[in-house]
Formats: sequence, C-alpha cells, structure tokens
Amino acid sequence: MPPLPEIRQRSAELQPPAPLREVRRAMKLTLTTIRDVLRNRSTLVDLLAILFGISAVLGHNANFVQLPLLVLIAPEGLLLPSHLVVVSQFGNLGPLLYLALQKLTACKDSYLIYGLLVVNMVSTVCMAFWYDQTAYLFGENRSVVMLVCFLTASLVSCTSPVLFMPYMGRLRDVYMVSYLIGEGFSGFIPSVVALGQGVGGNEECILNNSSDPGAPEFISYTPPPRFSSTVYFLLVFIFLAVCTVAFGILDKHPRSRAEYAQVTVKDGNDYTYEQPKQEPNADSNEPSKKVLSQRSYHYLLVFLGVIFMIGGGFAPSVMPYSCLPYGNEVYHLSTALVLIANPVVAFLAMFLQTRSIRMMHVLAAISLIFSAYTMITALMRPQPPLVGTTIGNIFVIVSWVGSVALLSYVRVVAVTVLRDHGGKALVWAGAFTQFGTLIGSIVSFSVVNFTGLFQATEVC
Repeated sequence: MPPLPEIRQRSAELQPPAPLREVRRAMKLTLTTIRDVLRNRSTLVDLLAILFGISAVLGHNANFVQLPLLVLIAPEGLLLPSHLVVVSQFGNLGPLLYLALQKLTACKDSYLIYGLLVVNMVSTVCMAFWYDQTAYLFGENRSVVMLVCFLTASLVSCTSPVLFMPYMGRLRDVYMVSYLIGEGFSGFIPSVVALGQGVGGNEECILNNSSDPGAPEFISYTPPPRFSSTVYFLLVFIFLAVCTVAFGILDKHPRSRAEYAQVTVKDGNDYTYEQPKQEPNADSNEPSKKVLSQRSYHYLLVFLGVIFMIGGGFAPSVMPYSCLPYGNEVYHLSTALVLIANPVVAFLAMFLQTRSIRMMHVLAAISLIFSAYTMITALMRPQPPLVGTTIGNIFVIVSWVGSVALLSYVRVVAVTVLRDHGGKALVWAGAFTQFGTLIGSIVSFSVVNFTGLFQATEVC
C-alpha cells in the first residue's frame, strides 16, 4: 500500500482544474436557483395565469403584428400606424369608466373581465371578415372597420393594467410573473402565426403590361403572403376563446383559491397584504422585499409612465419609417420579434430577479441608445445607415428588439416592487403606464402627420 502522502498527491492530480471547478459551482448555483423558483407553486395555476395574461393584450398585439400587410391595402398607407396608435388611446376610457364604477358601486371584477374578453373575441371576428372595408369620411376613404376594431381591442388592453393585473395580485406573488409571461406571449403567439404567414416578400418595381408600349409605365408590386389576414384573425380568435375558458377555471377552481396570498380584500382591487413574518432561514438568493418611501413610490410610477411614453406610445408610429427602407421582410420580422421578446424577457425575470431601481436606470439608458438608432433610421429615410446591406438589416432589427426587450424587463421589475404595496399600487402603475402611452401617441401622431420629418418612399 502506498504511503499516505503519495495517496493525497494522486488524489490531487485527479481533481479537475480550477476553472472547471468554478464552472461546476456556477452550474450548481444555477440549478439551485431554478429549483427554488419552481418549488411551492401549482403548475395548474401557473398555466392558467399565463393564459389569462395572454388574453389581456392578445387582440391588440395581433392587430399590430398584421400592420405590415394592412398598410399595403389601407387607404391611409404608411400613415395608418400613427392613426391606429391615436385611436387605440381612446381605449383609455376603459380604465376611467372602471375607476368611476368603483367609486359609484361595488362591482365584481370577474364579471367585468368576462365582459371584456367577450368584446375582444367579437372584435377579432369582425376584423377577420371586414378588415378591408372602407367608408368615405371627412373627404377621404377611411378604414372604418379596422379603426373600430382597433378601438375595441385597445379598450381591453388599456383596461387590463387596472383590472386584470390587480386581480392577479390576490394570488401569491410568484404568479404575478406567470401573468406577465402570459402578457408577453400575447405578442409571441400572433408573431409566430405571422411568421408562418409571411409578408410575401419585398416590394418590387415591375412593368405594367397594360400600359402603352411606347411609354412604358412601372408599378410597385408586393408578392402575396402564404395565407390571408382572414385566416390569421380566425386563428387569433381560437386562442382568445381558449384564454377565456382558462380565466373561468382560474376564477372558480378550488386549486386557484388555495393559492391566494394572505390578503385582506376590502372591495374590488382595494386590498392589502398581511405583513409576512421574517423567517430566520430565508433563502439568501431571493431579493429582499422592502417598503418604498413615499418619494420613491411616486418616482417609480412616473418612471413607468416615461418609459411607456417612449416605448409604447411614440415608437410604434415611426416603426414603418425605420424598417421599410430595408424591405417589407425586415419590417415584418422586426414587428414579430419585438413581440416575441416580451415573453422571453418575462421568463428570464423569474431567474434574474432584482429589485434595484439603479439597475432599472441602467437598462432604461441602454434601451434609449437602441431607440436613438431606430429614430436615426426613420429620420434619414429613404437612405438610412447601411441600407441595402445585410449588416444594416441586422442592426435595425436588433435595435428594435433590444429597445423593447429591455423596457419589458424594466416593467417586470417595477411591477414586482410595486405589488408589495397592495392592489391600489398596481392600479396606479397601470394608470401611469396608460397615461404615458397616451402622451407618446399624441406626440408621435402630431410629428408624423404634421411636421414632414418622416417621408414615405416610393419604390418606382
């Protein structure tokens, strides 16, 4: 038998090198974090919360995902997004009516949610069959049915922050992130359908065969998609029906009731949480929950309003001017990937948890850098940077996706922090979010329609 020092030396030689041991330690810590996130929760309630979150803005997002095709047939052309962003803001009448109803009478939130979900389904069916119908108003042809359907879908999406999200606040806090993941999937689902549909290819300039051979005329032509917008909206309607059934189960199922937080409900969304007891062996990996000062609480609400003024109100109106110089396919892909980024970010937020306001500032600043590049591409149309090159296409897509993804993560963090202050805090978070979007949409509509800074470009 070899001596003990020799055995120790051989054992040390068999040990993996230090970098490999660090990798193993990091992997073990990651697996431990994932296990801590997934334990002590109901898979059924998680699934129902995700489907409920999908229902909040699925109709609204589905309409915007289809814009690359709708602008080709609408009489408004590239001005359509700015019109729709403003029309969508009339959906903010929903939160105002809801808050007024709360003051006047005791209404059951679940009944109101059922009503909004039915309105969303009816709006989607109307969009499927009559999206291309126009009417002569104010001296021009207008996409009346499309505008009305956008308004009704926006009524649901604008009311969801002050109605749907506070409803979820009654459950344990782990399910709030599940709901926000669902909100992200409300963009992912129509984006996947739209990617399968295809935009049909980039606009081309072709010879008009019916023109005089002696004076040839060229016209723009866009190849058709794989299936029509009618099929697209009917698929969205099926998803909305599934989400409505899921909410009914979430509202009535005993398993859902068992997952309620320790909460005292006064009326509607007016509820407060019981103060949790400090556990001596609490998991050190979980971010500490601290009550914000009054100043920090108000600042966080204003901060939410500002970032949504930029990302939710102004950006959608200028997106076609930014992307279309690079081609219809870039516009279509950017629109789809922007909405796909939301659920990915919300899912990552389950594992990359933080409650740092400083970190929110850093991420918002990086998002603004991306937004600045997209604004440059929109203002320099028809010859934005690197147009006609693959790297230019990649830059504009990454800029749009990066900007929206970072702002989505900031929103998840802010909502998670504000949730600890009760149902009213979530209502005010939703109100400031919608108010910021409203201001941004008014500014973008005015700039796009009345300043001449953003110009459409004809292929021919």
